[in-house]
Amino acid sequence: MPLPEFTNETIQLSNGYTYHDSLTSLIGLGSFGVVYKGYNETDNNKVAIKKMSRVHVKENELRVIRSLNSTYLVGVMDICMLDDVTCCLIMELCDGDLEYHIKNNSNEGRLNNANLRLLIDNIARGYKGLFDLKIVHRDIKPQNILIKYIGKSKQLSSAKITDFGIARTLDTEEPDLCNVAGTLFYMAPEVGANLLKTCQYDSKVDMWSIGCLLYQCVTGEVRSVVCFALALFKQ
Repeated sequence: MPLPEFTNETIQLSNGYTYHDSLTSLIGLGSFGVVYKGYNETDNNKVAIKKMSRVHVKENELRVIRSLNSTYLVGVMDICMLDDVTCCLIMELCDGDLEYHIKNNSNEGRLNNANLRLLIDNIARGYKGLFDLKIVHRDIKPQNILIKYIGKSKQLSSAKITDFGIARTLDTEEPDLCNVAGTLFYMAPEVGANLLKTCQYDSKVDMWSIGCLLYQCVTGEVRSVVCFALALFKQ
């Protein structure tokens, strides 16, 4: 996604939320929106503000993120309208994502033992939170794990699952899912199998994605995961 045109103005939102529309405040770019670093004027609490067109705000995504109540999941704190066509999702501000950490603060893609232990613990707890709510994330990968550091060190203090744009909630009317969604490198075989035939799946596909992610963090390799997944797709 190309960089947006910045106004270099301070943008005031409802409920005291503020951000500066500039490159220095930009912290993320996505397919459907941009994320700025902002704060709340009431308590000076720093937040992440995801600005996106209303047409890209799915009612399903809002329903999912509003139901989240876990320390290990990044939910939405507030929703503010910038104008008739643009809305802003107010979220917890983290230090970065796991993909950045792997590229810049690891040993050739491998995490140290302390960071690996914390990552396993926190992601497992996040998965448990989703499982209890019958939510299938469907796109767990390093870019969708937000992290915080201990002070100015590179030791992780927390890891949280984020981005519920293609998540779905299982219910009695739709106990299983049967369409392709997610990122190939971390996609469970039963999800990818829907390219060839109808194949139902549930929240266990997220555990496969977590396994691929952790394998990458232990070995520093992604290619082996992809080859293994492609071999399973062919069966």
